[in-house]
Amino acid sequence: MKSRSEDYLYRIRQFFLVHDSATTAEISKHLTISFPTATKLLENMEKQGEVSLGGLDESNGGRRAKRYRYNPHFKQGLSVYVEKDELGFIVFNSFGEVLEEGMVADSLGKGNVTPLLQLVSGLLDRFPRISAVSLGVPASVNGQGDILYAPHYEDLHGLNLKALIEEKFGTPTTVENDMNAAVLGYSYNDSYVEPSSSTFIYLYFGHNGPGAGLLVNGELVRGKSHFTGEISFVPQVHGKSFGQSLSQEQISPGSLQGHGADAVGQLIATFTAIINPHSVIFSDQEIGGSDITTILQRSRTFIPESHLPELVISNWSKDYLRGLQRLCIELLLDQTSLT
Repeated sequence: MKSRSEDYLYRIRQFFLVHDSATTAEISKHLTISFPTATKLLENMEKQGEVSLGGLDESNGGRRAKRYRYNPHFKQGLSVYVEKDELGFIVFNSFGEVLEEGMVADSLGKGNVTPLLQLVSGLLDRFPRISAVSLGVPASVNGQGDILYAPHYEDLHGLNLKALIEEKFGTPTTVENDMNAAVLGYSYNDSYVEPSSSTFIYLYFGHNGPGAGLLVNGELVRGKSHFTGEISFVPQVHGKSFGQSLSQEQISPGSLQGHGADAVGQLIATFTAIINPHSVIFSDQEIGGSDITTILQRSRTFIPESHLPELVISNWSKDYLRGLQRLCIELLLDQTSLT
């Protein structure tokens, strides 16, 4: 649990994410922090280089107020996603502005974490201001960073990636399931402050097997054992699971038909009956406009159309990275030390 001063520091940083500049009085008023406390915190932040003096406001008869600006490069973040044959990364500042991005043609197959460690090590050397790391993996992950279920990555079961990075590099790290990161990224929609309070489901049928990210009333749903989103196990008609129904399908934009379309339509109907989402999001790598029409036709056979969600096509890679960025920026905001 945060102390009062730690909470104040977090809120001041968050305030600067949406305001170009601020005076002590503005911080005090908007965040309900006493003027002396706000003054002390801002002065300490200025000494460390986290904020700088941007000028003096016009006088209203008294002393001219100092106007502070946040230094977005005071601390930087690193997000890395793990896919079957590649490691993708972005380095960014506290405002989410990308400083470098790239991809390494390697993976964590057979439990080999060396490529990941080499990538992180090299980027930390080149960007010494990186103060937090977020990792995205196609696996169920608990709050401590343990990989609980990783289809196609069986040797990674039980590996704690969070502890691995933190112990080796001393950098605060968070690890998240890929679909959780994607739905979180979609919900922020280019805002790094507040996500949508809507209910979204993000579906992906990629080479790691089908998965889903669920955001209910703006909150990620992970479930009792962090197994939420493993939709390949969802039972469907004819005694098959969703994963089995889709196993023979080659899904690409405009190709969804037959058993595959039936399976996805049933899944949308199931989600509608259980949590009634505002939107279901699909990757533009897999679903096209004609597929949306087909899915709606199948779903309407189970659920009245007025209750069905909006079906949306989005850029999965962009949403995924945005979600990882947001998780990493949250770590940066939450770091209480001014050193």
